Formats: sequence, structure tokens, C-alpha cells
Amino acid sequence: MQGWFAIRREMKLLMAAFLFLNLCYIVGWSVMFYSQVYTWTFIEWPFFGCTTLVSSIVLIGAFVFGIICWTGFGKG
Repeated sequence: MQGWFAIRREMKLLMAAFLFLNLCYIVGWSVMFYSQVYTWTFIEWPFFGCTTLVSSIVLIGAFVFGIICWTGFGKG
């Protein structure tokens, strides 16, 4: 919701906050794979692995598209 609001109104500060939070989530999920228990759960439970994979793809996609939209601010 924050990213959509920031993009529609071209609010650079709110968009920067959205991208920062998005990056924090990506780093947090990446660090969780350092844990042996999380890695074991990811490998042994297929549904958990699929949902984690899909949600991380969506999160990375939102980050990439957020950067693309941010570069278009002020161009109409």
C-alpha cells in the first residue's frame, strides 16, 4: 500500500522508505538461510519451500519495479 501510494503521488521520501523496508526484508530472509533449522525446513517441507520461494520472487520483483518507477518520477 505504501509503495502504491508513493508511486501514484510521486513522493520521493515515502518511496525511499518503501525501498528501504523492502531491502530490509530481502536481507532478513537471506540471513535466515544461514540457520540450519530454517534450511532443513525449507528442504523437507515442499509447501513451505514453494510459498517461501514465491513470496521472495514477488518481494524482489516489487523492489525492482519500485526502482524502475522511482527513476521515472518527474517525467510525466
